Amino acid sequence: TFQELKTVLQNGGGGNIVVQDTIVFESMINVLSGTYTIDLNGMLLNETQTSWMVVNGGNLTINDSSAAATGKIITGTSGIINTIPVMEVAAGMLSINGGTIGISTYGYNYACTAGIKISGSGNLTVNGGTINTSAASASYAIWLYFNATGNVIINGGNISAYGRDGGVVIRTENPCTGTVTINGGNYKATGSYSWVFSIMGGKIIVNNGVFEGQGGCVSFNYSGIVEYNPQKYYLFNSSNIAVPANNTQFGAGKLEVLNNLNTYIQTAASETKKINIYGNKIDLDFPETILKVSIFNLKGELVYSQNPDKKQFTYSTQRKGIFILYVNTVNSAPVRRIIYLN
Repeated sequence: TFQELKTVLQNGGGGNIVVQDTIVFESMINVLSGTYTIDLNGMLLNETQTSWMVVNGGNLTINDSSAAATGKIITGTSGIINTIPVMEVAAGMLSINGGTIGISTYGYNYACTAGIKISGSGNLTVNGGTINTSAASASYAIWLYFNATGNVIINGGNISAYGRDGGVVIRTENPCTGTVTINGGNYKATGSYSWVFSIMGGKIIVNNGVFEGQGGCVSFNYSGIVEYNPQKYYLFNSSNIAVPANNTQFGAGKLEVLNNLNTYIQTAASETKKINIYGNKIDLDFPETILKVSIFNLKGELVYSQNPDKKQFTYSTQRKGIFILYVNTVNSAPVRRIIYLN
């Protein structure tokens, strides 16, 4: 029952809990101390608008031993807008190894502020499972709150956000000082104004993973930092990558990590003869005259500009990292591509 679950999790003695049936939350649960493991066992923990689970000390691990992986901790019913996280870590450690943490059904009538909210010194490790969120307005699958000093490590799992006006997979607020380290997993943001990363403060370090954003891959502002592993290729697949005027974001696409350093990045099959990247060399071969070549860093700052006024152009540099290549030609629309120079 709910009261049995709450009593065990709040007594500080620790233990292993196997959920045997659907449990509907009746009030808040605060884990203050002790080491606990919850095996969802294919069952449902159903939170409400006023009741959710907070780790405020100790160590809580979520597993799901069911063969069909149907265990869930969810909030949200049709027509209900929940301005709460499904789980919050204010201190101590939360580890997700399995199960689904998030919303019951994707759709604009289903909403929660966050799948998992990190506040204070709380820490989160995700090794597997699913974390999702959905809203008509702002909602974040993983949310580092303004006062967050703890860290997030993601080694695997499926993390997604669905939002018409601000669904974000990972959001870091300013002036939070926490760090998100991504070593693997699949990340997807769906919706016109959705983002994989919205970096307002703190830091996100990307070592591996697959990232896809319908609205965009990264939004920068304030003091946020994103770092990418320089030993790997990152390939953005999109025909709609834009350098914005406000220098705070770059456009839609899919970001993948490729481990083979011996191959060049081909931005699109149809552009084999247009743009080739070999290490730190860019070869442009267009059927029409190239008016301007511009290279921006990920914060939208111009780092290179040239007006070649010819159809072929080669650029070599010792500069390393991920950049936005912007090519203006006489007859065609501007070509914008994310490139990696090593």
